[in-house]
Amino acid sequence: MSNNGKVYFLILISLVLIFPICCGNPTNNSKPEITSFTDDFSDPSSGWPISENAEFKYGYKDGKYEIILKKANLIFFALAPIANLSSEYTMQSDMELVNGTGSYGFVFDYLNSNNFYILQVNPTFQFYEIWRMIDGWENVTDIIYEPEFINQSFNYVRLVKKGNKVKIYLNDNLLSEIEIGSQSEGIRIGIFTATDGSFLPVVNQYDNFKVSGIF
Repeated sequence: MSNNGKVYFLILISLVLIFPICCGNPTNNSKPEITSFTDDFSDPSSGWPISENAEFKYGYKDGKYEIILKKANLIFFALAPIANLSSEYTMQSDMELVNGTGSYGFVFDYLNSNNFYILQVNPTFQFYEIWRMIDGWENVTDIIYEPEFINQSFNYVRLVKKGNKVKIYLNDNLLSEIEIGSQSEGIRIGIFTATDGSFLPVVNQYDNFKVSGIF
């Protein structure tokens, strides 16, 4: 994620009515229940967004979800087709940088386009960091280099959120536990891609996405 120049946001929210897919249509009186959502992207109608233009392409490809970014300093994320979460959940996915020099990761604790967090993993330079958007970007952590634990293409990424604590795992290694300003309800989550402009296009693929928690 670059602080140089203009950063563009393309927030991808599926237009498909997806409440029945994961846990029924919740009401204000419904009791949250612990459940899970898993997607191996073998079904192209599972609810993730699909589109293409001159700057990006995103959708299902060969049993994976693929995001292609063709422009520098572009940030892109797709929200998962599931109901809102509470403040306790675990999300995980296989992630692979297929081409370019860029980042992947998760968007989490998403309330709206001006209030969310991003876990950014850069496999090329083997670092990670957490950002928050709250009417502008804020660093939650510094850049943390982990060449021993972050591979330069494929990584299994897991994030565990409980209250205001976030645990970050890469390839089943606990790298850090971080305190953040927590949202308590109405939370959405998803996957994230960014370019840094060095080598385009950036192509990231995601597989075996899973989230479990209180819906």
